[in-house]
Order: sequence, then C-alpha cells, then structure tokens
Amino acid sequence: MFETRTKIVVFITGVLVVTIVIFTYISLYQWKSRIEKLNVDSIRILSSTIVRSLSYAMEKGDTSVVRETMEKIGEEPNISNLFIYDEKGEIIRSLDREKEGGMIDPFYLNLYFSEENTAYFPEKKLYTFITPIENKKECQSCHINSGINGILGIDFQPIWSISRLDTNYIILTNAVGILIIAYIAIWTIISTFVNKPVKQLTTMMEKVEQGDIAARVDIETKDEFGMLGKSFNSMMDRVKEMQDEIKEYNDRKMEKIERLASIGQIATGLAHEIRNPLAGISGAIDVISGEIRIGDPNKEIFSEIKVQIDRIRKTVTDLLMFARPSEPERKRIQINNIIRETLLLVQQHKDTEKIVFGKHLSPELPKLYLDPNQIQQILLNILLNAIQAMPKGGELLVKSFVDDDGDFCSVEISDTGQGISKERMNRVFEPFYTSKHKGTGLGLSIAKRIVEEHHGRISVSSELGKGTCFKISFPLQKSVVRMKRGEVRSTTG
Repeated sequence: MFETRTKIVVFITGVLVVTIVIFTYISLYQWKSRIEKLNVDSIRILSSTIVRSLSYAMEKGDTSVVRETMEKIGEEPNISNLFIYDEKGEIIRSLDREKEGGMIDPFYLNLYFSEENTAYFPEKKLYTFITPIENKKECQSCHINSGINGILGIDFQPIWSISRLDTNYIILTNAVGILIIAYIAIWTIISTFVNKPVKQLTTMMEKVEQGDIAARVDIETKDEFGMLGKSFNSMMDRVKEMQDEIKEYNDRKMEKIERLASIGQIATGLAHEIRNPLAGISGAIDVISGEIRIGDPNKEIFSEIKVQIDRIRKTVTDLLMFARPSEPERKRIQINNIIRETLLLVQQHKDTEKIVFGKHLSPELPKLYLDPNQIQQILLNILLNAIQAMPKGGELLVKSFVDDDGDFCSVEISDTGQGISKERMNRVFEPFYTSKHKGTGLGLSIAKRIVEEHHGRISVSSELGKGTCFKISFPLQKSVVRMKRGEVRSTTG
C-alpha cells in the first residue's frame, strides 16, 4: 500500500511537474513571441510614420527640413540610430553626420537585398529595420533617375528586455514546486498583465497604420508595458507635432503660390494695357528725336526717354513670360553652338572691356532635344548677371560636358565677381527677388522654369568676394525617354 501510494504520489507529482513545466515553457514562449512581435510591429509602425514624415519634407526639396525631421525623430529614447543609404551602400543621411558619405555596414546592404527587412542583434539588444523610400511622383523633379530615394534604416532598442524574460524563465522553471497554484497564478498574470496591454497596443498600432495619428494607448501600469505605452504616446505626439508643422509649412507655401498666381493675372492684364500705348510713345519719340538737330540739348533728353521706354518694355516682356510662359519648341540641337552664339552677343556688351572670356566646350557632346531660343535666353540672362557682378573686370568661364553618370549634359558659367551671400543664395530663384536697382527679379525665376520644363535642373554655388557658378543640366535623349516611361535608373548615357 505504501509503495502504491508512493507510486501514485510520485506519478501524479511527476505528471503535475512535467505538465506545469511544459505549460510554463509554452506560456513563456508565447509571452516572448508576443513581445518580439510587438517590438517588430512598433518598428514597422515607426518606420512607416518616419517615411511619411520624411516624404513630406523631401517633397519640398529642402534638405534642412529633412535634417530637422530626422533629428526630431532621433530624440526618441528607443531609437539608437537613424540613417538613409543608397543601393550602393553609401550613407546619404545619418544622425551621426560624420558617417555621411561613408559606406554602410555590409550587413545592412545584405539585409536590404534579402527577403527579410528586420533583424535582431542579441549581443547589442537592438532590432534593425530597413525599408526603401519610394520615389513618388511628387519627388521626381529632384530624383528623376531613381527607383527609390534611398533606404531607411532604424536601430531600435526594445522596451522589454529579452534577457530579463530568460531570467524569468529560469526563476519560474526552478519554482515548479508551487505546482498548480503557481501555474494558475502565472497564467492569470500573463492573461491580465500581458495579453491585455499587448492587445491594446496592437489595436492602436492598427489604427495608426490606417492613418489615425490621434490614436493613443491607455496603460497606467508602471511596468515595461506602461513604459512602452508612454513611449508610444510620446512618439505619436511628436509625429503629430511634426505633421502639424509640415502642414503649416505647406499652407504657407500654397498661400504664397496663390498670391503669385494672382499677381501673375494682374501682371498679364497690366502688361497688355501698357505694351500698346508704349509702342505708340516709342514711335512718337523716334519721330520727334529724328527732327531735332544734333547739338540740341533736348536730343539727349529724348535719348534717355528712349532708354527708359526700352527698360519698361523689358519689364513688361518679363512679366508676360512669367505670368504666361510659352510652350517650348523643341528640336535636336548642339548646345555648344548656342553657347558660342550667346557668347558672341554678350561680348558686344559695353561693360565687357575689362572682362576676360574663356570657354572649355566638350567636342563629344551629343545633340539635345531643346528649344534653342529659350536656352539662349537662359544663357544670356546668366551671362549678363555675371558681367554686372564684375564692374571692375574679372574672368568669365563657360564649360560644357557630360556628367559622370552619363545621363546629363551640363553647362557651367562661373565668374570672379562679388559673389552671393548664403541668405541671398536661398532666394535667387524666387520671383520678384532682386538685389539690383534696375532688375525685375524675374530673370532667374523664368530661367529655372524653362530648365524644369526641359526636364533639367539648375543650381548655384557662390562665395562672397570670390565669385559665383551656375550649373545647368539637361538630360540626354535616352534619359528623357526613361523618365517618361517611369524608369528611374540609367544604365547608358
């Protein structure tokens, strides 16, 4: 009887111990899996939100807004690192600016080309998540040759410590002597303090994925889930603040665009009202001036009136071009011929006596599909600006070449004039902005629009006291075809 009782007790005890150990292991495994899934979901939600925030900034073409957005996101306590790199592994943006321009760890590049986009480093206790930043239609004015604008990488430090879960597992498996009571207690704790907050967090994350950035979790506990909930709410508060700032910025831009559109309509009407009587006045001045004898003091007055009429006519023409630009009449041209013709015109200018002209034109340039008159207008405007920037003389150099990537033909116009300050350089392409007494502030704005209508790009670099360089780039014909087809990566020039 004693032996039977002992066997029964031993058997039942053994069964209970094995059962409790198995259930404890299963419960903890599920707990651990849910926490890991929660961390991965957090990273994906965060990545999706970050990509949307960065996309808003990128659409403005303002790198300072992109930088500010990354730095604000990087202030989150659970983000160890945030960086953007290209498909070759070059770091484009990073919270650590010293790493920009360098090469990414091969692991991140391999992770991008693999089927997985999430990895966990047990040694560093970090999750890494990568996702491509798609080249949307709004971004293609700046990123015309890329399938993606970059690859976003996030190193994320989870709230819940995996090592602590392992410690809990050891403690609980060593405490199997509590038997059924311990098991029931553990199951109750897991159901109450893990499943409930995990479900709440998952529900809120699904709402955020659907676009509800006002979603917040209500976890008042002081444990890890409470910390995770607090961090989630804090993160979404930051995201909402950033979206509000971006919306406010966009609203200001739209208001400015609408204001400029109204100005353009008014300018068109005024230009037509001014142009016709101006032609009559100019003709009358020519007739009267022709009847005045040489030496008459009034002849100089009429000559000055004629100069001012020409100035008004130039302003009216600029206003019409800005308010109602003409469609480009494209044909295949050799841009070097346009450069030579324009330089010949400019060298007849009265203020070029002390200026040394130079040109380095590549003889290997292919023909481009451009409007020759509009391209000459751009070159003439920039060359005259360069001449006016060197009242005491200097050097003016024009270069043409095919860019290293083989997709663009570029023209550089550089001078040794006064240069442009950083504050002014940010506004040189704005309509009606000018630092010249006689300028309308529309020349460079019109030039920028013409270049963009030709699928090109224009940029300026300058240093006060040393000079200014304008670079105009036009896509080669194959690149234009690829852009129209939606292809984004060039393989041939």
